[in-house]
Order: sequence, then C-alpha cells, then structure tokens
Amino acid sequence: MISNRKKLRWIRVHQLFDTPDEGPNFLSNELRYIDWDYYPRSPFPDTFRPNKLVVLKLGYSLQEELWKGYKGDHQFSFRLQPPFPLLKNSLQKLVLNDFYWQDEEISNDIGQLANLLRLNLCYNRFTRIHFSLSQLTRLKHLDQSNCTLLVEVPELPTRLAFFRADDCEKLTSMGDSYKKCKWLCQVSLIEGGIINDGNRLLESMLQGNGIENKNMVLQLQGFKNAMEIALFTGDGCRLKLSENWRNDFSGFLICTLSYIGITSVSMKLVMESDMQSEDNKACKESTERLVVWYISFDSLRHNTPTWWKSINNAYSISFKANSSGNYCYGIGVRLVARKNGAGPTEILTLKKNL
Repeated sequence: MISNRKKLRWIRVHQLFDTPDEGPNFLSNELRYIDWDYYPRSPFPDTFRPNKLVVLKLGYSLQEELWKGYKGDHQFSFRLQPPFPLLKNSLQKLVLNDFYWQDEEISNDIGQLANLLRLNLCYNRFTRIHFSLSQLTRLKHLDQSNCTLLVEVPELPTRLAFFRADDCEKLTSMGDSYKKCKWLCQVSLIEGGIINDGNRLLESMLQGNGIENKNMVLQLQGFKNAMEIALFTGDGCRLKLSENWRNDFSGFLICTLSYIGITSVSMKLVMESDMQSEDNKACKESTERLVVWYISFDSLRHNTPTWWKSINNAYSISFKANSSGNYCYGIGVRLVARKNGAGPTEILTLKKNL
C-alpha cells in the first residue's frame, strides 16, 4: 500500500512486536511527516530523498542503520544515524526514542540540522551527545529523559528554552553546558542523579533574556544548596514588601521542597495589622524534589489585574503550598532584582507555622 503512494505526504504507523524484517521498498519523496514505531530492521529505501521532510519520529527500533547513504558528489554512510545531509534544510522535529544502539556517543553530524526546533532522544543508551549539538542555532526544545547511561551534557544551543533530562541517574552536573543559553525558562532534572551545581544553573537562568516579562520553572532532585535560595521548613511563608519594591524587582522566585511535587502555590495579601511575630527555622539538606518558579510582575499585572492593583495597600504577601497530600517540607520566596541592578539582590521569607 505505501509503496503505491507516489505523492504521500503524511504517514503514521504504530506496529507492535510482530514487526517484519523488511520495510517498504519505496517511500514517497513528497513526505513531510513520518511517525513510525517499530520500523523494520532494514534501513529506509535507497531511493528515498526526504528533502521535504519536516517531522521524523521513530521509536522502539532494532535498526542498526537508518540510511545506507546515496551516490552523488559525496558518499555518506550512517550507522545509527538518520540522513542528516538530506534533512538539514527541512527537518524541524526529530524524535528517536528507545533505539537498539549501544554507542557511547550519538551523531557527530547532528549539527547539520540547521532548522531543527525540537529534538527528543529519550530512552536511549548513549553516554553523551556530540559537541556539534551546539550548532543547532534554532533548537528550542531538547528532551533526553530516561537515558540511564548519560553522564555528560555538551554545550547547549544558545536559543534553547526547554531542557529535560529526567531519570538520568548518572548525570550529576550540568557543567558549563548552559553558559551561552540566554533563553532557558523550563528545565527539569528529577528522578535521577543529584545535581550538585543546581544553584549555579538557577542563577544563570535568572540572568537570561526576557526574565523581566517571562515565567520560569526549574525542577531538581536533591538540591544541595536549598538555603541559598531562601528555602525554609513549613508549607507556608510570608514575604515582607519594602518601599519601591515593584520598581526595584522584576518578579517572585518561589521555591518548594516536597516528596511528590507541589500542584500549586496560592498568594494572599496581608495588611500590616495582620502581621504576627514569626520564627525562622532552616531546612536541612534533603534529597527530595525542589521546584522553583519565577513569576514575573508583568505576567501578574496582565493575568490578575484586580489582584495586582490591590497590592498597593499590602504590607506583605502570604504564600501557601497546595499539594495532593501533606508532603511539603519547605517553601520559600524571594524577590528577583531587575537586571539593571536596582535594589537589593534578595529578600528572604519568614517562616509561618500552619
């Protein structure tokens, strides 16, 4: 059936374990989208020229070679690699999940995919990605979760906004991989190794572009420097508001430490007459999950205009962590200074026993 479709543009095949050894002997060169689980062991047809392919999603494959190469001005031989030379101008999304490869490193030609926006390499067994990953100047989304042998992250592309490496138990440091990333706003590194330089990653994200008007989420496992970002025991806390705080700061940084994650955090305005004397008690080092949200003032002004206007008369703001059970071990809040340096760098929260 597929071999007879000369102008086929979209194909989705989800076969199960009874996958044949041989794949189709022809695929249309007009294909824009391929989503194929358990693609047969054989490589794609030699005649297939995917110059127009935008999305390539392959999973659970036993292939040892995706493309045999093609004859022309150059000879290409790709073992465990998709046809990068043919795809470099068209491909925008690449998903290669749970391949039957054991290579220590994946894809020294991955940097040729000049227009790639999303890359998903989950459930694979490589230890690192080639340094040419940084050449993907348009890449915004990278997911390499459940790569249990992953030990190192290369230099990340400068435009990357989303990075996920959950369940990577051997990954304990991000190194300097993100030093040139100015747009990171969502990072998740949970259910795996304990990241020992999480605080440095957080501060780098806060110094990125767009922090004045964008929100940010960071998830870490076993955060060792929780005290450095104002984390305290209890599931509620209060943040005292200083004079001119809305001019000196750009948003709230809310941190929660929990067993299964916090579903939401509520904020309540507190007038001066409602303030009570409270004790401050530090939270000990923990291996639980730390979630950090950055909420910009611009987003609050836009999404909750009535609440934002009423804040003028508030002495402080009370924060309460809402979880599906009593699993919150700590919550803390600080104000993030604007990048022009006005105001103090942070204001620590006061603990509230609830």
